[in-house]
Amino acid sequence: MSWQNCAAESGIDISRIENALASGQGEELLSRNLKQVSKSRVSTTPTLFINHKPYSGRIELAELIKHICQQLPVAESNTACAEIPECSSDQDCSKPDMIGSCESAGTKQAKCDFKSAVEFPLTIVHDAGNMISPAISNTPDPLEWIRQLFPGINTKYVTADSISGKSLIEEYHLNRLPAYLFGKAALKAKNIDQLKEELTFVKDQFVLSPALANAMLYINRTPEPGQISFLFSPLSPKSNLVLQNIYDIIMREHPTLGFQVRYLIKRNSPESFAAVGGLAELEEIRRQLIIQRDHAEKFKAYIKLRGKNPASSYWEQPLLELGLDPGQIKQKAQSKAADKLLAKEADYLEGLELSPAPLFLVNNQELVLLQNSQQFKELLHQLRTRETQRAP
Repeated sequence: MSWQNCAAESGIDISRIENALASGQGEELLSRNLKQVSKSRVSTTPTLFINHKPYSGRIELAELIKHICQQLPVAESNTACAEIPECSSDQDCSKPDMIGSCESAGTKQAKCDFKSAVEFPLTIVHDAGNMISPAISNTPDPLEWIRQLFPGINTKYVTADSISGKSLIEEYHLNRLPAYLFGKAALKAKNIDQLKEELTFVKDQFVLSPALANAMLYINRTPEPGQISFLFSPLSPKSNLVLQNIYDIIMREHPTLGFQVRYLIKRNSPESFAAVGGLAELEEIRRQLIIQRDHAEKFKAYIKLRGKNPASSYWEQPLLELGLDPGQIKQKAQSKAADKLLAKEADYLEGLELSPAPLFLVNNQELVLLQNSQQFKELLHQLRTRETQRAP
């Protein structure tokens, strides 16, 4: 069904909508909306604001009603919220050092029942001095949900460069930080079954999977301070838009930045590679690698032209506009030399847990997921600050 049919059935005047679009009101409203999103630092959907404040709780009807009732004046709350049950699930029942469960959930008689939580040690090995992402991204802290599941944990932080930290890294074969080590007594905790598949028993403790730990710092990679690599998917419109914005910001704010474009590819076998966008993207990556190698001065211009319609099969046109020979580029992109360039890209990403989202590799060690230009600017600020601190 077209939008016109939907509008007609809803009693909406189609001509008003079309006139507003033709006059540019649609673009104006969209621009205003995007500015508000950026100002509010919204990076995920859905994001809710209640009483002009960001809501960080669970998006469930009972939980939302309870939160709204807490915002109401007492008189209104007593009238509108009188029959709301105490809980709708176990997650509604929380007290310090206690495990709560919701009895008779789903009924008006639902009530919380509490029992003492099992205590056990949780050791967190971290490297706050070298990690960028906690300061600029909206990634939730795993410790928040760990505390909800296990209120009895006794948390101890150990820095990676301390004697104890180095010992733990070696003893438990840690290659990504932060790392969460659960004491053996965790097996007695009520909610441990929810986490068992994500825990690996090593010697005398359980190591939480790096994915759940948001362990984005790969400590076995050689550090390259001040270096930023954008992990590029050249047929992705979003990836192209991000790269264009990055180039603009770097030129204005940090023209001497150590920045490079790398490609989201993986090795299937010693001589076989795959890209997120399939064979067409792999072929485009080959061409771009040749342009970077042989015509580096024209690479940014090519990216700008190609990025206008990255999915187009007419890849020759941007080359012609830049005075490059498409036939020569194609021939080189199919050569053994291009195979070696692809292999180098795959080797560069070896061991990294990647996603198609706009990803950056910072200092050759930390994967950082950024959602908007402001976060990239904050990343530059963090790097400049650390460069200043390192300077003699």
